[in-house]
Amino acid sequence: MSEVYVGNLFADEDDRDDYQQYCFGKPISDKSIYAIGWAVKAHPNNIKEYEDIAEQTEYDTKKGKKKGCEIPKFESTINTIKQLNAGDFIWTRRPKTGEYWLGKVSKEVSDISEEDFYQVYQTTNPSNHDYCLSVPCEKWVPLKIDSVPGIVSNSFYGHVICHSSASSKIFNYCQYLYGDIKELTLSVDSLKKILSPDDEEDLLGLYLQKEKHYLIYPSTNKRGTAAFEYMLAKQENGSIQKAICQCKMGNTDIELEDFEDYKTFEIYCVTDEGKVKYKGNTYEGDKPNVHVLSLMDLLIWAKKKENIDILPDRIKKYLSNTDF
Repeated sequence: MSEVYVGNLFADEDDRDDYQQYCFGKPISDKSIYAIGWAVKAHPNNIKEYEDIAEQTEYDTKKGKKKGCEIPKFESTINTIKQLNAGDFIWTRRPKTGEYWLGKVSKEVSDISEEDFYQVYQTTNPSNHDYCLSVPCEKWVPLKIDSVPGIVSNSFYGHVICHSSASSKIFNYCQYLYGDIKELTLSVDSLKKILSPDDEEDLLGLYLQKEKHYLIYPSTNKRGTAAFEYMLAKQENGSIQKAICQCKMGNTDIELEDFEDYKTFEIYCVTDEGKVKYKGNTYEGDKPNVHVLSLMDLLIWAKKKENIDILPDRIKKYLSNTDF
């Protein structure tokens, strides 16, 4: 089975806009490419020659000039590149504009030849031209963040290209977005990998407003309040009851000690594979103001006929194509 990969297009290079034009087929109108790895001065003929040249090429780093073979993750990135096969999907993004793109490899990396190394950095001195390894793709499909699987949007790191740990679970979804298949059918496990942290926060917020009658203070959803997602309040028995909530995706745990300053608040916690813990131990449910839900609890609630219409369109689409 083909795989799914995630990678950046030289996110911090001064020439990244020109570089990305090559990738998306504008100067080279008949080609769409994914240019990865490190630029080299000499023009390689194949992947092995490229690897040998890049290992000995000096690059500017935050710690001064270093040869490729001395750079952390250099070897793992090269090894990942060498695993790319025709039919594999690659997700990338343009940080400056926030655009996301999905491509599909159309040529085995082992078959890459001299023509697949493009000059993407041009200078007045031809000897300073930089060549990049460019993996041919069938096309690039531009997508909004609403369509990007959560596990993909959280996987961009510098220049690195990485294999998606949920490749088998999101491959079907990538086929659908790319237009290879017309009908989308998701498993529950696939759905969980597609949902983003924002989706989980939306589900919990809607649940608390509709079922528990809370109102959200939108301004409390800030980076400065990392202990919780947002604050809520409701009028109950003539007084105001406030609440906070915390959501964690994947196998990340929630630590109740983070909420010691909120002892008068109702606390709502949602996890998927992670646990709610207190002082290093799994929470046993002995705090009356702490309420623990699973991501599956929210999904079951959200898919009910009386609730699905209030969901954001992207989550409604996911749930409508998931059978549980």
